[in-house]
Amino acid sequence: MTLERSLTELSDEDKPFETTGLLQLSGLTLDELIEFKTAWPELSPQRKCTVLTRLGELCEDNLELDFSAVFRSCLTDGDDSVREQATRGLWECDDRVIIRPLIRLLSGDPSPAVRAAAATSLGRFAAMAQEGKLLDRDADRVQDALLAAIESDEDMEVGQRAIEVVAYFRSNG
Repeated sequence: MTLERSLTELSDEDKPFETTGLLQLSGLTLDELIEFKTAWPELSPQRKCTVLTRLGELCEDNLELDFSAVFRSCLTDGDDSVREQATRGLWECDDRVIIRPLIRLLSGDPSPAVRAAAATSLGRFAAMAQEGKLLDRDADRVQDALLAAIESDEDMEVGQRAIEVVAYFRSNG
């Protein structure tokens, strides 16, 4: 199945999509990502969430799959649930380029669920910092953002997630 056919299948919301079609979304090139971004807005928020949830499940089942480009491109979606699913999908990503977008979501997204998911996804980087596998400036950014969320976010779940993650830093030093 080609990416084009897969995207066509995804956009037909009257039919269930095939897992084999979703596999086409792994490891997208820049041109393929542009093709994805062109087709994605045509999907309903419900369909988008279903796709992102399934992509996350596929990642858990097969570590060789990489849907991070899809998840990253959905971080700015207009729908809270889509942004939340995309943020959750990045929980195992260790590419430092997503630190800033996750921090932006943690500190400024209007949805508490998205902010909580961002705190959780930053946990990967907190763990990397504890292991000495993250630049100090990135570790400081992550820690500062988590501490700011603990101090200023009024949502209990956001605070809980941030506390859980910031504990990585506290156990290290």
